[in-house]
Amino acid sequence: MVHEMRGRSFDEGDGSGGDGGSSAVIGQPMPLVFNGRAGEYFGIWIVNVLLTVLTVGIYSAWAKVRTNRYFWGSTRLDGDAFSYHAKPLQILIARIIVIAVLVGVGVLVDMRPIAAFVVYPAFLFLFPWLVARSFRFQSRVTRWRNVNFDFRTDYWPTFLTLLIVPFIPIISLGLATPVATKLTQEWAYNRFSFGDRPFKVDVSLGRLYGLFGLVFVLAIVAYGAALASLIPVILEADNSGGGLGALGPGGYLSLAVAYVLLLSVSLLVLVYQVGVRNIVFSELTLDGIHKFQSTVSKTRYVWIVVTNLFAVAFTLGLLTPWARIRLARYIAENTYIIPGGPLDEFVANVKETQGVIGEEYVDIEGIDVGIGL
Repeated sequence: MVHEMRGRSFDEGDGSGGDGGSSAVIGQPMPLVFNGRAGEYFGIWIVNVLLTVLTVGIYSAWAKVRTNRYFWGSTRLDGDAFSYHAKPLQILIARIIVIAVLVGVGVLVDMRPIAAFVVYPAFLFLFPWLVARSFRFQSRVTRWRNVNFDFRTDYWPTFLTLLIVPFIPIISLGLATPVATKLTQEWAYNRFSFGDRPFKVDVSLGRLYGLFGLVFVLAIVAYGAALASLIPVILEADNSGGGLGALGPGGYLSLAVAYVLLLSVSLLVLVYQVGVRNIVFSELTLDGIHKFQSTVSKTRYVWIVVTNLFAVAFTLGLLTPWARIRLARYIAENTYIIPGGPLDEFVANVKETQGVIGEEYVDIEGIDVGIGL
């Protein structure tokens, strides 16, 4: 089936259902299919990089659209590709406006420092609105079978989620991290919709605490092992009187082991993110009928991310397309929708929330609140 799909280019993924009807089986998990190829994407990526540099960043809006169109167009569900319909000029204008406002604010504060007491709090309250509008923009320009996704832009829930909830882990010394995760995930997913059909999720706090407990224990073990590795190093350096410079091969080996163990603790963030994704997807529904499933392996995902980083670093970025394609394919093949009814009939009854043509949008690139992988 995958080989048959590769016969159509990503530009042909118009979501028209042209493959001759749905192959979905009610209650049977149906995976996303990603047929992007590293060599194919490399041509897009290298042109994007060169033109962005030559135009001093102006082409980045076109680069973003070309990249998103390729990745969405290479992702299929039930034989039909997703599509991305943002307009580069629209994104560029939004970015110019944002940059102009930021520069203007910087000049104003330099000239009148007292203005900072008014301008910066204003930006703080504006931030949630910008994030929500960015989510809404990206949702509405993404379509499947000619139906766009959407995102409700409720201001105060967004304000609380982005500016208040992050303090929950801090004031609880990390112990309430699952609570913050639950609030953040539910804020995001419960505001997405496919046309007028809402996504719903009620994340189990107990399962989040089970995941958090696992990560916490692994972190303690890693820290303990790192400390145990450092003790001989400290004793050897103290006995020799020459400090770290007088360490023998064994001392340097112990120091390297401790460093790797401490570095591995940072990878536990990825383990937690993957676990959260799997939990959320297992409890996510669309219109109360269709369910989802994520089977991303924690160890496999960490391995892919780490080896991707090394590959990109050692090739000075040239393997970036390969790394992105590799990760996208793994995520897709481990993401499933479980139809609760005929997909053709479901899509036929979905109503558009609002067309994207002629409407004003704000796209703020780089804002990410970590709602998924």
